[in-house]
Amino acid sequence: MCGANYRYGRTSRELNGTGGGILDDEGRDVRKLPSGLVDLIENHPSQLTGEALETGFLIEMTKYGSESEGWTPFTITLMMSNPVRWFHSPHALYSNENGSTMEFQKVGCPGERERLPDIIWVKLSELPLRTIVWACENEILSDEGYTQMSLNLWTDLPEAKPRETPRTLILPGPPGKPYRFI
Repeated sequence: MCGANYRYGRTSRELNGTGGGILDDEGRDVRKLPSGLVDLIENHPSQLTGEALETGFLIEMTKYGSESEGWTPFTITLMMSNPVRWFHSPHALYSNENGSTMEFQKVGCPGERERLPDIIWVKLSELPLRTIVWACENEILSDEGYTQMSLNLWTDLPEAKPRETPRTLILPGPPGKPYRFI
């Protein structure tokens, strides 16, 4: 899981590249998962690892505490603010009881005074079939860098090239109002 690369989008338009940028988005590149998400996937009661590697997974977040099954609290550990263009965009590092972390960035209007919450509750689940079908139709699950090879190419083994490590995914803070993916 630590070496897997993922694309991220809060909505289908963001994921498909038609809905405007999020965070410090640099062209819909892939990212590695933060240790907090890896921990939740690997310890998921439904053994989510295989599904997460094959098609992805759904992340639900809320700032309003929930004791229901599957929700995990992440508590703010460190708050920072970096100047981004013409306004400051606060970031915060959150950790769970296992010490795994996730970074969140405040999104929304620059003038909003609401800060990132002290606790963010996170829940993971399998992607709905409707979302998987949409991703296949839009070639979201394709890997442009992947090439199918045959065994005869391995008679003289090519020199192994280390993969460039992608940056870690930064998640947006909770939205002001609920929204739907599709």
